[in-house]
Amino acid sequence: MAEEKTKLKVGITMGDPGGIGVETVIKIFNDSRIMEDIVPILYGNNDIVKAHHKTLDLPDFKYHNIKNIEDSNPKLLNVLDVLGKDIKIEIGRANKAQGKMAFRALEAAVTDLASTKIDVLITAPINKDTIQNEDFKFPGHTEYLASISNVEEHLMFLVSDRMRIGVVTGHIPIKEVAGSIISDAIISKLEIMNESLLKDFGVPTPRIAVLGLNPHAGDNGLLGEEEKTVIIPAIRDAQSNGLKVAGPYGAD
Repeated sequence: MAEEKTKLKVGITMGDPGGIGVETVIKIFNDSRIMEDIVPILYGNNDIVKAHHKTLDLPDFKYHNIKNIEDSNPKLLNVLDVLGKDIKIEIGRANKAQGKMAFRALEAAVTDLASTKIDVLITAPINKDTIQNEDFKFPGHTEYLASISNVEEHLMFLVSDRMRIGVVTGHIPIKEVAGSIISDAIISKLEIMNESLLKDFGVPTPRIAVLGLNPHAGDNGLLGEEEKTVIIPAIRDAQSNGLKVAGPYGAD
């Protein structure tokens, strides 16, 4: 008799309940093929899922309400109630009450991740204004997760089938970006990226291309000095540390 495949328990936070998150989750898990390798668990509330489902033309969509992860159905999207009954939302509108719900869902999912009740965490979009409270004073998910994990250095990835892009700066105003591009920051992000490519993505010999800050990577100082004074020295230091790094290349 063949052994049953072990599925990853994937926790998904609903994000802002009036936003695009729950609608996106419904559309994704309307196709049951995605359940072949995972057990999806949406942290939110049945009333919120019902409200979004009513706006969609998906009559065959089914999901499973649970109060405990142990009751998850491996063949359906599981909706874990972390908010209670009689929840009212305004789809397409932002308010503090909905921001509070988004944080409660995030907090519950993070707690379960820390206690290994779920294996992976996916976060749907939040409203970064309405979610602000005494426990969430961050510009985004990345900084919140880094804080509660007691991690000082972290890296945000943008991922596609062909490419993984890491960013040196995160959620900061554009006017502060140039001043935040310093050699130590670049080297730190390169080291994190290299380690993640090895461990998380299974790339045996990572090769990393570094993009320039200025148009055409500065054109040898004609369009900016940061490539010559900051980025190229950082690349050389990373290379001397054994990383396969090249650049800078024009980001445009």
